[in-house]
Amino acid sequence: MDSFSNILTMINVFASMPWWVYLIFILVLYMGYTTSKERKESLIKISLFPLLFGCWTLYRYGSLDLFHCFLPLISGGLLGYFVLSEKILGVDQNTKQLHFVGSYTTFIVLLYIFAVKFCFGFLHDTYPELALEYSSLEAAFCCSFSGIFLGRVTHYNQVFFSRPTLPAETT
Repeated sequence: MDSFSNILTMINVFASMPWWVYLIFILVLYMGYTTSKERKESLIKISLFPLLFGCWTLYRYGSLDLFHCFLPLISGGLLGYFVLSEKILGVDQNTKQLHFVGSYTTFIVLLYIFAVKFCFGFLHDTYPELALEYSSLEAAFCCSFSGIFLGRVTHYNQVFFSRPTLPAETT
């Protein structure tokens, strides 16, 4: 009987979600699908959103102490730079594009971010006093996510500016 009530609770959670949460989930699925294929991306396109969200994260959580904001930001940046960066096949300096191998890394990271943000959003809406107790954990997660994407952008910029233009590849 207890497992049945848990299932009903989950159905109630998903049925009461706003429509835009489903839209964001579909967007995450689409972005993950496109990053799983070999593609060319402009340096500006892959740099813009991580920089904007990184600034927004620092604005929102920057007043926290070193342990809850800057340590996760730096560790996420190192993780993004050295581990989670996608392999680059080539660089085209003329069109300012990077040629990426398809990978599910971005897809998995985006799903993880969506799940964590969904859980904390649900917690804020249903149990605000409990959400307040976990606000430092939420800040650590958000700062590490921003760090991951800022680390990846740093890696891609470093590769772009250190490699000469490669001959045209066949796709």
